[in-house]
Amino acid sequence: MAQEPAGNAGAQGQPSPAKEGPSEPSFWDGFPAMLFLVAAIVFARWFILEPFKIPSGSMEPTLFGHEDYGDRIVTNKLAYVTPGRVWLVAAVSAALIALGFLASKSWRSIRATIIGALIAVGVIGGIFFAWARDAVASQPQRFEVVVFQYNEEWSGKAPKDINYIKRLVGLPGDQIVVSGGDLYLRKGGKDEIVRKWKERPEMQETVWYPVAKAWSPFVHERPKPNDPRIAEIQKQIETLRFPWKGAEAGTPGAALESRSLRLDGTAPVTLTYGFDVTNIYLKQGRWPFTHVGCPLAHLPGIQTQEGAVVRNPASRSESITAYVANTWEGVQCPNCKEIVFPIASTEPGNEPLLKLRSTFDDGTPAKFFYGGDHIVGDLRLDLEINVESAGSIALEVGCSLHRALWSIGGQPPAVAADDAAAHAVQTSAPPLAPGKHTLSLAYVDATVIALLDGKEFERRLIDVQPPGRAANGIDTVARVTFEGLRGTLTRLNLWRDLYYTCMLQAGGPARRALDEGSDIDRETGNYVSRRFRDGEYMMMGDNSPSSSDGRVWGHVPREKFVGRASFVWWPPSRWRFIR
Repeated sequence: MAQEPAGNAGAQGQPSPAKEGPSEPSFWDGFPAMLFLVAAIVFARWFILEPFKIPSGSMEPTLFGHEDYGDRIVTNKLAYVTPGRVWLVAAVSAALIALGFLASKSWRSIRATIIGALIAVGVIGGIFFAWARDAVASQPQRFEVVVFQYNEEWSGKAPKDINYIKRLVGLPGDQIVVSGGDLYLRKGGKDEIVRKWKERPEMQETVWYPVAKAWSPFVHERPKPNDPRIAEIQKQIETLRFPWKGAEAGTPGAALESRSLRLDGTAPVTLTYGFDVTNIYLKQGRWPFTHVGCPLAHLPGIQTQEGAVVRNPASRSESITAYVANTWEGVQCPNCKEIVFPIASTEPGNEPLLKLRSTFDDGTPAKFFYGGDHIVGDLRLDLEINVESAGSIALEVGCSLHRALWSIGGQPPAVAADDAAAHAVQTSAPPLAPGKHTLSLAYVDATVIALLDGKEFERRLIDVQPPGRAANGIDTVARVTFEGLRGTLTRLNLWRDLYYTCMLQAGGPARRALDEGSDIDRETGNYVSRRFRDGEYMMMGDNSPSSSDGRVWGHVPREKFVGRASFVWWPPSRWRFIR
């Protein structure tokens, strides 16, 4: 019997399939596709969205600024354009999508057609959805964060446009007054305070800056066990852990634990924040400070013939250049481990603690500085307590010029008839039921705001006028009193509001270079701008003492607007929409 050839054994008499030829090259594999994508990216960057890096700290705490690792943001360049520009951008976007669809012959594939349609709907629909939400083709609004072209000619330099980012505080027709850390509008001879929470509520939540957070983790180095100053440094660390007076060891009715404060209700307990709250703001990053009198920076008793003290070779540096993550934690000297808290340049007797250096150790100029030492009167006090048996709680926060008071479960706050600085919550609050509760009391922008368990309890407006020089001699008020209450306090945080200064403070001394028509009122010390004409806007930085802005170089014309800052896209740990 004849045998079947081995090569055809698997075919069982059927013909072999024909070998497929090379597939047709795709449009997206060729050079034209690269040109198309480059054109689309350039178009989107110049007319829709553009990325920027924040190089300085003038907008902190809203935007983190640094020459190397500052926030990367995306700017909406359609925010302030005309409706005609929006239609033009939508039409060009549609044309680019259609060109890519036709050039790639995507109609041959149902899948590619669906993808193309989704892209078209996403881009074109997104533009018109943003238009409907006033995100594009809208009028500039107060407290929006704006990217604009700053012309160095405004500061007396050669004409050159540079992209700047600030917060819009003044609109056409406005006359701005800066007093006591707040903004006012001058209308008909009367000054009306500008309330951030009213005009832009989400901004107010963004700019609350932490002053103290009880029991929060910190990053300071502990001294070595054989360090003769270990007890002093340990005490400073404990102060950081709980910077409130009134719960020291042996205090009746209170027992301070590692993560909480135990209240047994046997005696009244009053907690008072132990320091003044100032507007000093340490820019996060490198800090060229010298710790005056550091015992480990130099070799004691050894001098050269010229009289200079010899540097201690074991010293890391004569200056403090630590990377600070949370400035409310204070500054720690890398040599002796002493912690300066709260942040201050001098101690009460005007003895210098931290001296600002004009250069880093390598001789490069120092651009990072703090500004101001004004007492901040707009504060917020937050606490969380687990109640076991009812009692009364009394909160008080603000400053000696204006303060908010709130009594829960007790008698209304005792306010003298002639005490115009006290503003009590007027709605009666019964004792807290057993269980976990949160309380928040703020005096901010001439408003008393009280929240109970996350819900607004009362919002009371206060009629005020700019305090002028009266704001220079005020004291911080932040206290809470427990009486008859048994339970555990697990959170006690203090926050401050932005503090707008009248003059720019660069590297220490105040610098006055006001826009023509603006002035510093000699009687009150307040900054008073000129009245802005149509198409003129005033910009200021959130970190006012360290921001060169409209107080110095005046208004920004509308035609200089680039767009509205929308969101932070890098680094991922700081992803957020810009408020």
